[in-house]
Amino acid sequence: MTFKNLFSAIVGFSTLIFCSGCTDDLNPDSFHNQEDLIAVQFHLDFKGMTGDPTRTLAPDYKFSDGSSITVLKGYVYNQANGYNAVPIQVLDIDVKVIDGKKIGDISIMLPQNQKFDVVFLGTSINHNAQTSKLHYNITDRTLSVNYNIINGNDEELDCFFASRTIVTTAHVDAKTIELTRPFAQLNIGTLDYEEYNATTPVKDIAVKVSSIYNKVNLMTGDIVGEPLDVSFKSSTVPSDQLYPIEGFSYLAMNYLLVDQRKLVNVDIIVNHTNSSTSSKTINIPKVAVERNYQTNVYGKTLLTKELPTE
Repeated sequence: MTFKNLFSAIVGFSTLIFCSGCTDDLNPDSFHNQEDLIAVQFHLDFKGMTGDPTRTLAPDYKFSDGSSITVLKGYVYNQANGYNAVPIQVLDIDVKVIDGKKIGDISIMLPQNQKFDVVFLGTSINHNAQTSKLHYNITDRTLSVNYNIINGNDEELDCFFASRTIVTTAHVDAKTIELTRPFAQLNIGTLDYEEYNATTPVKDIAVKVSSIYNKVNLMTGDIVGEPLDVSFKSSTVPSDQLYPIEGFSYLAMNYLLVDQRKLVNVDIIVNHTNSSTSSKTINIPKVAVERNYQTNVYGKTLLTKELPTE
């Protein structure tokens, strides 16, 4: 089985004598003398997908192309305050599109000769609300996924993160940070949907996946908690997406929170328009998925269980 690398974003920062865009409200580190502070500028550049070009086969390709990201924040923590302290600054970074590329710039003032942790998180939805599909806990630095309210094919789960520890000496070397997805992406494709749907009209598709997770620490990248069996709410078959493998069409797409590479069992439940027609369940055992990668499962999905993956 091979994997295709997902979109990544590049973030760089360097020191500048510049302080616009700083947010010092309720910031305990704002009481230092100006000469004790150093300016750090972050430049975030969403460069697009790296690796195999199957993610951009058509202009209308939407799943996981990064275009949904509109909320970009940076959470700055002073290590002297302890690990479970609130951030000393929360950076609201404007996402701009220049020459077709998404970028973000912000500059902050930090006390010299101290250590700071920074967590960047880009999402398409408000990730600070506890009732949201994605919730970032600002004290323990974890991102939680509320699978109970998530449908299949839900692009709002797409997000990117990165973390870094910096030391504010008199000179901070320029650094490059790569933002990656905490999710694996499972693409289920079919060659026989039109044939099957003509005789047995399909209402919607549900997907159940075993042994995935609902919380990750964005500072360390470590999974938190025990594995869960997750049932995504049913959704209609995507009609406006291009499947990564030429000649096949999407049956379903789901984002799965995993640690690194692991094997999961997948159930595809096909519900029919005619209520007298029983649902059809297709089980695919031992599917390998990996964080920041896509796994493609495709074939005559509805008429056979023998499906290749890559």
